[in-house]
Order: sequence, then structure tokens, then C-alpha cells
Amino acid sequence: MQANPKIGSMDVVLDKLYGKVGSPEREEFRKEAYAYCVGQMISDARKQEKINLNTFL
Repeated sequence: MQANPKIGSMDVVLDKLYGKVGSPEREEFRKEAYAYCVGQMISDARKQEKINLNTFL
């Protein structure tokens, strides 16, 4: 299977949008993306266990 030359690297896209790795903008993006992912994992775990915020009230 050959690689499609029209498809670029995600690193190139992130570099254009948020700067190079280690730049303040890129680090801020990384932190926000990580926080979003953790939030989604918590949400998925709550759904799986059928827990919501009203459970604790």
C-alpha cells in the first residue's frame, strides 16, 4: 500500500496552527487537549457506571 502524497503530517498542521513543539502556544494547546481527553474519560466512566452528579446530592 502506497502513502497518499496529498495527506500531510499532523505535526506539520499543529506546527502551523500552534507553533513548534516547546513554544508557549503549543504547550497551552497540549494542556487544553490533555484536559479535554481526561474529561472525556471521566464522562465515559460515569456513563458506564450509570453515575451522574445527582448521585452525590
